[in-house]
Amino acid sequence: MIISNFPSSSFGYNYNPSGYSIQNFNYIQYPHQRYYLDTPFSNLLHRAPFEMSFYPSVNFPAQSGSSYHMINIAYPSTFGDASMFKIRDIQVFRPVCYLNNQRIRQCSIDTTNKIITLSFLFALSTSTKYHLKVSILDSRNPDINGFLSSIAVSSLVLYYKPYGASTWQYTETDQFPTLYSLPTGATAGPFRGITAGTVTYGHTVPSQLNYINMLLTFNRTDITGLVF
Repeated sequence: MIISNFPSSSFGYNYNPSGYSIQNFNYIQYPHQRYYLDTPFSNLLHRAPFEMSFYPSVNFPAQSGSSYHMINIAYPSTFGDASMFKIRDIQVFRPVCYLNNQRIRQCSIDTTNKIITLSFLFALSTSTKYHLKVSILDSRNPDINGFLSSIAVSSLVLYYKPYGASTWQYTETDQFPTLYSLPTGATAGPFRGITAGTVTYGHTVPSQLNYINMLLTFNRTDITGLVF
């Protein structure tokens, strides 16, 4: 960029450089955290991605071109989803997939049949644990990340096929607490194990030292930490 009111002698450049030197930079990832009053204790408003450990029982050799391996995730109708659409160049409710910390470019979702498909070319080995994550993102709202659930306990069916294989391999996830709620039902709570809570504070004067008293009630025995 050359600014007209700067003297030209202050810029030094070559017309045909052999390379460019670009400075590295760091960034801080600050994920959105719901605060206490924003937590829907008994409402089905919390979205979450599907995350699991995947152990293939067959090898996936490295491929090229359009010889894709395939992994399908069949999820029940109790999960709310949304089909992707575009507003000019913005993709809304776009499915995103990660396998072994690699973003899967060929990631699609069939909201009619409730199936998510991952198509990839890299290799996977048998009896090796791979992290698998699937979500739906809304470019207009960072809070929309994942699926809505209407029941407390759920399970998914995962089936996969290496390129050229004639049969699909099936597996089913263990039942997991979708809403971090008791198996008695999501509408009765507790949401994330918290059954009740109150917040009191000293004053409402801005920019002054204050205190906050939070009283939380929960009946879970597996809690190892709390975030305030």
